[in-house]
Amino acid sequence: MATFRMYTDADGKSRWEEIDLAATPDWTRGLDVTTVRFASRAPGELQDWHPAPQRQFVFIISGQLQIGFEDGSTKVFGPGDARLVEDTTGKGHTTIALGSEPCLTATIVLKDPRNRVENRIEKLNIEALISPSRKVEITADAGTGNQTFRIELKTTVPTGPVDNMTLPVEFKAEAPGTLPQALSGNGGAGGQSLGNNTGGKGGAGGNAVLIGDGGNGGKGGFANTPGANGTGGAGGLLLGLDGLT
Repeated sequence: MATFRMYTDADGKSRWEEIDLAATPDWTRGLDVTTVRFASRAPGELQDWHPAPQRQFVFIISGQLQIGFEDGSTKVFGPGDARLVEDTTGKGHTTIALGSEPCLTATIVLKDPRNRVENRIEKLNIEALISPSRKVEITADAGTGNQTFRIELKTTVPTGPVDNMTLPVEFKAEAPGTLPQALSGNGGAGGQSLGNNTGGKGGAGGNAVLIGDGGNGGKGGFANTPGANGTGGAGGLLLGLDGLT
């Protein structure tokens, strides 16, 4: 029972190596995954040359698998063995179930960081308008391919310092094709969120919604924390919404 990695080398050939968990902190801290699937391979069942379809962990629950490589070598994996399979290019490897019993495996597909929203945004436009009457309107439009996303924020800043002050905010978000309908609400935004780059606390309300990726702030998206104040990252903006419609 051990941990391994299969990868494509500089010559485009699949290789394997044993992994020391103590020297691989990314594995022990936790990895983002998408799906888990179980499969049973009959004894003697052969899968001919193929690269991995995506980066994935394969755990052998019972039985044995023999993996073949281009250089003619083979490696047998048994119960309890865990492999990170990321030889996604090249000729790949062969797979055959050994022994007299089926080989039962669990495959866990890893998230592809290239598919994160912030890595796919092709255009981003932000407008901020402040009127003499201290009304603030912020509009952000983003797009990737044929998908669009729009956020509108409106508030009025009272006279005097804004530190530790809750500002009434109108919020609306639209993402046709992603969100089934527009999200909108009213709530309080922490004064420090607007006053400097240290973030700030959202007003207590329904959901604390994290907006944007400003400065060193948190990533865009929704951080739902019902019934509690949320704390924003540097440059971020938190809203404590009384409700979403």
